[in-house]
Amino acid sequence: MMSMKIFQCQLCGKDFSQNCNLKRHLRLHTGEKSYHCKVCGKSFAQNFNFQRHLKLHSGEKPFNCQLCGKDFSQNCNLQRHLRSHTGEKPFTCEVCWKKFTQSSDLKKHLQTHTGEKPFHCEMCGKDFSQNFNFQRHMKSHIGKKMFWCHICDNKYLRHEHLQQHLKIHINQRSFYCEICGKAFTCSKYLQKHSRIHTGIRPYHCEICGRDFIENSSLKKHLQVHTGEKPFECKLCGRSFSQNFNFQRHLRSHVGLKPFQCEICKKNFSQNSNLKRHMRIHLGDDLSGLWKPNMENEFV
Repeated sequence: MMSMKIFQCQLCGKDFSQNCNLKRHLRLHTGEKSYHCKVCGKSFAQNFNFQRHLKLHSGEKPFNCQLCGKDFSQNCNLQRHLRSHTGEKPFTCEVCWKKFTQSSDLKKHLQTHTGEKPFHCEMCGKDFSQNFNFQRHMKSHIGKKMFWCHICDNKYLRHEHLQQHLKIHINQRSFYCEICGKAFTCSKYLQKHSRIHTGIRPYHCEICGRDFIENSSLKKHLQVHTGEKPFECKLCGRSFSQNFNFQRHLRSHVGLKPFQCEICKKNFSQNSNLKRHMRIHLGDDLSGLWKPNMENEFV
């Protein structure tokens, strides 16, 4: 009887019946990602994951729920959805034995045991382990005036805290834009900002040809093509492709108005509304809004 040849990984000792499977496994150790998506630039170690990713761009949804008719691009998403019909809860917390339908729900729950608090309130600095409690806390800021630093966008509940914070910028070397007067704490931020005036847009979308000043803007734009909306509002269920729009939407629930006019102290929920309002005081020249007068700030 002919013995079957065994292909062994020299790094971890795992055995494989085929050499192609060994080569695929070795990528886990080397980190090699041979499959590249030409649409968004993401790379994958295995062809299976690469093909699954491509369906996000094509919009193909071959996996159908026979119970409600909903379609999915990936089988794993269909299987996750089916649990909403069957009530199956395969993910168990080994600390308290509570069961969950989805792995993501188990991960959120584990934070109650580990003490991890990834949700940070920019208004008052309080941290939360769960997004639900974070959203509920945000409502406590309803109607409270916020004092906003025009240099780094930090926000404070009390004006004296803002004044104390501004001393940090006074003691730092500031980089000012010679065109519009906006201040930055380091030169790389100034260089990035300068592209607004020069018109240089080095980041190019291969799908529609649009150009962008920053790589982060290109990544956000690509979500328009993929349809990805990772930011979900737990209060009303709406989803957003960009965190900026998500944060702006949240303020519609809690009534936050973090942008304050330094001249008449009126508060606004959006920076664009503040800028529009400032034209009442300054006309079309808004340069005074961005370059802080540090000499008079603490007199």
